[in-house]
Amino acid sequence: MSVYRPPQRSITAHVLAASRWIRGTFHLPKLHSFLDYLGKEAAFYRLTDVALDPDGPEAPFFALRRSSASIIAPECREAELKLESVPGAMPHPVDCLVEAGMVSGLLALLPNVRVSDYLMHQEGFVVLRAASFPPGSLPPSGPVDVVFINARALVGVRERNPSAQPLEARPAKATAPGRPRAGTAEAAAEKGKAPERKGETEQEPVEEWVVASQRD
Repeated sequence: MSVYRPPQRSITAHVLAASRWIRGTFHLPKLHSFLDYLGKEAAFYRLTDVALDPDGPEAPFFALRRSSASIIAPECREAELKLESVPGAMPHPVDCLVEAGMVSGLLALLPNVRVSDYLMHQEGFVVLRAASFPPGSLPPSGPVDVVFINARALVGVRERNPSAQPLEARPAKATAPGRPRAGTAEAAAEKGKAPERKGETEQEPVEEWVVASQRD
């Protein structure tokens, strides 16, 4: 008796496993979200065309233990991952520390949800958008649309200057054309007086903290 197997699609990714980067291809149902696939209860992921060493040959098959996958960085665009959108989600710039290094990016959370509260209840993979790695330290070169970080592999998370606008509405700042900015020599000339001198511009303090992982 044959077992029905839904149409599949392939996602090639770099995977940090046991402090070692490998590259392979995941296979999942065509209509499934990649995040849902990563969260399945199976103990191992089935990967094909796996390179355990950048200069070595590819293995046709490799079984990767789910709990050993610390970071998964797909090579495709975010749309191909079929992630669930969160209307009104607020971007939180964070630095995520794992034993092998650091990855930075945006953590999208619902309004009024703090990063610390989210992490305390996170058991699966943390989704980080617009992610980047320190130059020369990790295989993915340049920014990555989305990376998935195993919450159990997190050593700590630091929140940087938070954004006050949702991900879907972040317009670029622009000054009105033809109008001098207040406090400049041009603005003062318009009013016929010398520009007012002020002390150093005060910056609003940015709260920075680290959430340490309490999981074994």
